[in-house]
Amino acid sequence: PVPASVKVSQLNLSVGEAAPDFALKDQNGKTVKRSSIKKPLVVYFYPADATPGCTVQANNFNEQIKDIRKTYGADVVGISGQDVESKQEFARDLGLNFSILADEDDEVRAAF
Repeated sequence: PVPASVKVSQLNLSVGEAAPDFALKDQNGKTVKRSSIKKPLVVYFYPADATPGCTVQANNFNEQIKDIRKTYGADVVGISGQDVESKQEFARDLGLNFSILADEDDEVRAAF
């Protein structure tokens, strides 16, 4: 059991605990490997690129990304099942300043 004073995610990960490793391509075709990122990482999952709710969510992270990086020394990645081309269009249309990753077979989402 986790002490009550420790915040736990819905996935039973304690704050600061390493998430499952993954390697996925971002909107620029670059492979992002979680274990290669040495700072805290906010990982969020969303159903599909360019849908109304997911657009709001991505815009909210984009508006806060500078504060997240400055205040917490963390970065953000969004993950969904569409391909790199879809990610490129979504990131370009919104002017995203963080990586969104293509999890086409949903293996990473399932690992979480």
